[in-house]
Amino acid sequence: MSNTEYIPIEDHPALVKDTRQGAIINIDDNAYEAALKRKERGKQNIKMRKDIDELKTMMELILKKLDK
Repeated sequence: MSNTEYIPIEDHPALVKDTRQGAIINIDDNAYEAALKRKERGKQNIKMRKDIDELKTMMELILKKLDK
């Protein structure tokens, strides 16, 4: 099916080169897991910012109604 071979990158034990596609691939499982966690934290941060903005909008609306 696939004749892909990987060549180790000198001085970088976690990297290999895909000889068929020419791509550099990180084969470090720990680095991959850490990247997934960073991505998830980023998504959580975006959601939290949206929630905070929504709360601020609600507070402004409440304050405006109290001033009337």
